[in-house]
Amino acid sequence: MTAIDVNTGKFLGKDNREDTVYKTNLEAVSEIARQLRLRNIGGIIVVDFIDMMDEDHKVSVVEALKNELFFDRVKTRVLDMSGLGLVEITRKKVGQELGSVSQNICPYCGGTGYLLLDAYVSRAIKYRLKGLFMNHNVSMALIFAHPTLARHLIDDNAFAKECSGVWSHKRIYVVPDDSLDFGNYKVLSGMGGVPYGAELLT
Repeated sequence: MTAIDVNTGKFLGKDNREDTVYKTNLEAVSEIARQLRLRNIGGIIVVDFIDMMDEDHKVSVVEALKNELFFDRVKTRVLDMSGLGLVEITRKKVGQELGSVSQNICPYCGGTGYLLLDAYVSRAIKYRLKGLFMNHNVSMALIFAHPTLARHLIDDNAFAKECSGVWSHKRIYVVPDDSLDFGNYKVLSGMGGVPYGAELLT
């Protein structure tokens, strides 16, 4: 679903607010239609127009929107304005949207728009350490992490204290690694020795 919010910014006019709002909504109509075609946006689109008191103005804005989309090559349906000033548009999806052909998926969040919290990643790392140290022959672990995450692990006293409390007889090193995306990490045994730049955690 796509949401479009129409507003006047800080300008509302000095003489007639209703007239200013009406004209602003009409100006937005043509731009909305242009952006839907330009970006090839499909599915459900909800437009939040600025509140108008005059019922004729509401009808006029919806009719203007219908006229703008009448010759759209994609099947489009415009519903009447609700009491809250919302207009629902359904537009058939055809082909790829603009973003899919002009943008790559973020390597950090994988396209979700969110990054995992450091605290959550810390818990996941402790789970990996637990699995590694189940092999009693392993006495040293290396945590390879993006430099920002590595700094958090080193500076987080709670994380270091918990690790040293559980694995006081083990050695855990944190290794900053620029090749890893933020939030990604590797937990390996330290059989091959301690790499340059590693910092002792416990």
